[in-house]
Amino acid sequence: MDVGLTAKVTGAARIETSQDLQCALGLSKFFKTLTASPVPISVSFDAAAQFTIGGGLKIENVGLTATGGVRFAGSMTVKNGPSFTGHTIMEAAPLTPKVTKNGSVGFKVGGELILGPGVGSTGAGVIAGISGELSPLDASLKPYHSEQDSQFNNCTIAAAAFTRSLGLVVKAWLSKWSFSQKISSDALTGSTPYGGSPWSLPKDCDKNTPSRQTRSSVPGCRRSRTRRSVAQTSGATWTASCRARRPGC
Repeated sequence: MDVGLTAKVTGAARIETSQDLQCALGLSKFFKTLTASPVPISVSFDAAAQFTIGGGLKIENVGLTATGGVRFAGSMTVKNGPSFTGHTIMEAAPLTPKVTKNGSVGFKVGGELILGPGVGSTGAGVIAGISGELSPLDASLKPYHSEQDSQFNNCTIAAAAFTRSLGLVVKAWLSKWSFSQKISSDALTGSTPYGGSPWSLPKDCDKNTPSRQTRSSVPGCRRSRTRRSVAQTSGATWTASCRARRPGC
C-alpha cells in the first residue's frame, strides 16, 4: 500500500489594530471520494484559520504559500504484521509584507484530517487510515529591530512550520483472526520548520546595520488616538480602536 496526501495554503492578509486580538475564521469543510475501485478511498478535512495579534500594528500583504503533507508506503502480512515507512512533504515561500507599523502576528491554518482506504468483507479485509490534526501552516511574524530603533518598520522575521498530530491505524481480519495496530512515526507527529525558515523580509534586511537614532529622540513625538479600524483578512474583518503616532514618530 502506498498512501500520500498534501494540503496547500495560500493567501495574504491586511492587519491594522491597536490592541491584542485572537481571531478565528472557519473554512469550508472538504470531503472527497478519491477512488471507488478497486479500493475505495475518501478524505475529509475540517479546517479553520486562527490569528493571534500582539498590540498595535499595520501590515499589508501578510502571508505565504505553504504545502505540507505526508507519504507512507508499506505492507502487512499475517506472519510479520505491518511494516511501513513514511516521510514528510514540505514546501513554503513567504510574501514580503508592506509594513507601516511593525508588530507580532501568529497565524495557524489546520484542522481534523481523516483519510481512509480499505477493502474487504465480513470474512476478510484490510483497512489503513490516517487521522488526527494537520496544520500545513503554523507561522509567525515579528520585528527584527527593537521598537526604539528607527529601522523598526524596515525588517520583519517570518517563521513557518508544518505541524501535525496524526495516527496511522491498520486493521485486518481473516475468518476468526483479526489484527489492529496504531503506528507512530516522526512523519506523523511533531512540528518541522519549512526549508529556509526563518526568513528576513525584505530579504537580508537583518544584515543591515541598525540606525542609532531612536524614535524617542525625534522631537515632538507623543501618542495620540484615532478611531479607525481594523484587522482584516479575505473573508473576515475584526474592528477595534486604533492607536496612531504623529508623522515621523
